Amino acid sequence: MEKLKKIIIILVIVVFIIIVSISLINKKIKQTIDEEGNIEEPEYIEGSYEADKTIKALDNKEEYFMIKEIVEQIQTYINYLDYDLSETRVRFNNTEEENQFLIRYKQEGIDSIKSMMSKEYIEEFNVSDTTIYSNLVKYANKDIEIKKIYVSEDSVNIKTFFVYFNTTVAEEEFALVITMDSSKNSFFVMLKDYIDKIGMKEENIIGKKVEQKIQSIEQNEYNTYNITDVSETRYVQELFEDYRRYLSNIPNKAFDMLDGEYRQKRFSNNIENFKNYISDNSSYILDMELSKYKINKYNDYTEYVCMDQMGKYVIFREKDIMEYSVLLDNYTVDVKEFMEKYNQSNEQQKVGMNIQKVFLALNNKDYNYIYNQLDNEFKTNKFATFKEFEAYMKQNLFDTNIVKYDKFSKEGKTYIYELIVKPSEEDENSKNMTVIMQLLEDTDFLISFSIQ
Repeated sequence: MEKLKKIIIILVIVVFIIIVSISLINKKIKQTIDEEGNIEEPEYIEGSYEADKTIKALDNKEEYFMIKEIVEQIQTYINYLDYDLSETRVRFNNTEEENQFLIRYKQEGIDSIKSMMSKEYIEEFNVSDTTIYSNLVKYANKDIEIKKIYVSEDSVNIKTFFVYFNTTVAEEEFALVITMDSSKNSFFVMLKDYIDKIGMKEENIIGKKVEQKIQSIEQNEYNTYNITDVSETRYVQELFEDYRRYLSNIPNKAFDMLDGEYRQKRFSNNIENFKNYISDNSSYILDMELSKYKINKYNDYTEYVCMDQMGKYVIFREKDIMEYSVLLDNYTVDVKEFMEKYNQSNEQQKVGMNIQKVFLALNNKDYNYIYNQLDNEFKTNKFATFKEFEAYMKQNLFDTNIVKYDKFSKEGKTYIYELIVKPSEEDENSKNMTVIMQLLEDTDFLISFSIQ
C-alpha cells in the first residue's frame, strides 16, 4: 500500500512538471489555431530577434567605419590593377623587368579581390579575371569617397550593405555590395553588376527587400575585418579631416557641401569666389588640425562646432552619418546656440557679441563681412570703395587681433564701446579702437569706428 502511494505521488509530480513546462513554452511561443485548423504565426516574446530585411539608410557609426575600412582594403587591391611605380623603391634593369613587375601586381590585385567574393556570386555572374579588371581598373589610384550606405539584415549575424561612392572618374557611378558576417568578422563583396541586375538604384533603394540567403561567411586571408569602437572624438576628427581633404583636393564637392544660406551670404553662391578663398588660404588649409569641439543636438540635426589650432571655426550640421552641410565660420550665419544666448543678453552683451563677430571676420581676412555691416553714412564718408576699406584695415590693425573690452556707454539709440586691440596676449603693441553700434532687428547691426 505504501509503495502504491509513492507511485501515485511521483506520477502527480511528473504530470505537474509536464503541465508547467507546456505552460512556459506557450508563454514563449504562442500558437493558436484558426477556424480552418491552420496554425497561425508564433508571437515572439520580448528578447527574441527577427531580422529587418527592409533596406534603410545606415545609422550605426561603428558599422559605417567597419565598411569604410573594408572599402579601404578593396581600394588597395584596385590600385594594384594599375600600379603606380612611384610607390615602390624597386629599381628595374630594363623595361621587361618593369612590365613583369606590373603584371604580377595586377594579378595579385585580381586574385585578392576575387577572394573577397562568394563562389555563388562568381558562378551566377560569370566573374572572370577580365571582368574584375575591366570593371575596376578605371578606379585605380583615384579618389573614392563613400557617399551613402544602406543596409538590410538577413539574419542575426548577416547584414548586407549597399555602398554608393563619389569618385573623380567623370560620369561614372560606382557602387559595391558588401555582406558581413558578424559572427566570424568576415565579408563578401559584389560589384555593381549585382546592383544593376536587381534594379537597386540609389534613388529607389529605401524600403526594398533583398535576401542573400547566406548562412555564414568563411574567413580567408583577404575577407576579414576588425570590430571598430568609434569614439565621439574619432568621429568628429573624421568629419573634420574629410572636409579638409575636400577643400584641398575636390573644391567643387567642398562648395556643394556648404550650407545653402551660408554659401549665398559668404560667397554669393559663386564657386569662383570660393576657389579664390581656397587659393588665398591654401597653406592654412593644408595645416588645419582639430583642436577642440562641441556637440549641440537638435531635433532635426546634430551640430559639431569645431575649432582648429588657429582658433578658427568649422561647423558641421549633420542629418545622418557623414551626411552634413558645412559653415566655415560662426558669424556669417547665426547658429542656434548664438541666437539663444543673444536673445537672453542685455544690450551691452549684445554689442559685445557683435563686436566678437567683427573680429572673427577680421582674423579670417573676411573684410567683406565687416564692410557690409558698416553704417552707410560712415562708409560713404570714410571708404569710397571696398578696396580702400580693405587696405585701411590691413594697415591699421594686426594680422591676428585680440580684443579687450574697456568702457561702455549709450547715446540715444547708439552704443559706444572702447576697445584695446593687441596682436597677442604677450605683445606690448596695442591699438585703441572705438566702436559705435546700432542694434537692428533680430541679430543684425550697423557699426562705425575709429582707430588710434
